[in-house]
Amino acid sequence: MLRRSCMAGLLIVLAFLFTFAGCSDNSTGTNKVVGDPNAPEFQNMKAAIASSVDSTMSIMLRFAVDPGKVAPQDSMNLRPDWGVLNPADTLLHNWVNGWNIVYLGLTTGAEYNRTLVDSVRFFIENNTLDRYFSAHVGQMDFIHHQTDRYKGSENSHQSSGTYVDVVYTGVSTGNNGYSVSHSTLDGSGTFVWDDYYQTIGGTAHDNYQFDATFNAVKFAQAASQPWTPGIATTGTVTLTATVTTAETEGTWTATVTFNSTGTAQVTATTGSTEYSFQMTPNYQ
Repeated sequence: MLRRSCMAGLLIVLAFLFTFAGCSDNSTGTNKVVGDPNAPEFQNMKAAIASSVDSTMSIMLRFAVDPGKVAPQDSMNLRPDWGVLNPADTLLHNWVNGWNIVYLGLTTGAEYNRTLVDSVRFFIENNTLDRYFSAHVGQMDFIHHQTDRYKGSENSHQSSGTYVDVVYTGVSTGNNGYSVSHSTLDGSGTFVWDDYYQTIGGTAHDNYQFDATFNAVKFAQAASQPWTPGIATTGTVTLTATVTTAETEGTWTATVTFNSTGTAQVTATTGSTEYSFQMTPNYQ
């Protein structure tokens, strides 16, 4: 099952966040010890940071490709990652106090279910709310809340939650007249993973939480690819990762800074050790 494998893959990445050992004796200008970003013990953390950036940024840039898909229902198309509706699924739309709200509940047998709630409101000239997305829209407020739950064997089960609350300013439509480009987004996001699994002594619980702050992140789309997510070109994302597992717990912070080509410079810190590396986010 694709959804199960994706969730399991992320769990494997995160499960070893705090098994790192060893670093260099160098120091940074902030009195931090410089860690080797290519050290084997750091690779799982690099992958976890990349997953956090990818999951939060891709949600926001996929929405920006076609904001009209969530509002209103009579012109809404299902996003590809929502899947295909079946009789057990639920799709609802409402418009409340300027907010277009779409609720989608997807089920895959008795083992897996996904719930998504997207809320968006559009502002046109003079900060006036409009029900529809159009070329007159200059600001958008977007809230995305997603939960995934998988029931395994015996007492094992996993759940994840993703939440982003962002504001897009300086909105302009792309060359297809619909996609958003060259706007700036600010806001916050959270990714939480809970894993319950059976051990000799009973059921264990691992919890992983990534809190993100998006600061003046600008993005653009290639003119030749108007229906694909764009790339972040400036701005920063600050991540705080808190991990509590059956064996250990700890906290990391990471600052992700984007450049004009879409590459991100990452500085990750735990305790007195600091790692720096580059990554190319996957916004699909």
